[in-house]
Amino acid sequence: MNIEIYRDGVGVNDTEDNFIREKIEHLAKYANRIDDEASIVHVKVVKDKIEITMYVPHAVIRAEESGESMEGALRKVCEKLERQIEKYKESEERRTKDGEWLPSSTLKNVLIAQDEFGVMSDVVKRKKLKKLRPMTEEEAINRMELIGHDFFVYRNENDGAVHVVYKRKNEDGYGTIDVDEEA
Repeated sequence: MNIEIYRDGVGVNDTEDNFIREKIEHLAKYANRIDDEASIVHVKVVKDKIEITMYVPHAVIRAEESGESMEGALRKVCEKLERQIEKYKESEERRTKDGEWLPSSTLKNVLIAQDEFGVMSDVVKRKKLKKLRPMTEEEAINRMELIGHDFFVYRNENDGAVHVVYKRKNEDGYGTIDVDEEA
């Protein structure tokens, strides 16, 4: 985030300058995109009045406030900006990576899916992407036994369909699941 401070007829010392920067940098915690390198923040200080304009991805956030002192005005303007940043954050969640808007019903579906995936991500420890080679059922059972798993996914060389072979619990033998890819 690039912070530019302008003074209009008012001298601001280094302590006040640092105070302004700290307050604005604190706002970045409310939304990830605020702290982006592309974000520019203009701060205009005029006596007891402060105007802050934030140029962030896909939006401009602006607030101004007057107070008895520069510090008081800064605190008030930051409170306004916090509320506006929350609204900005909500609107950013409704955009795709390309910046296109998602309809609100789609957004709800995406958020629900993300929540479900978030729960699953704690359970899923490893993911594999394998190319399914054609083989017979016996070859699939042998492969499953060789790698020490309870199941094995393969493409049947006779019909070209995806099948799963698995060890049956509490019984000797194996089971198969035929996958209907068109359903």
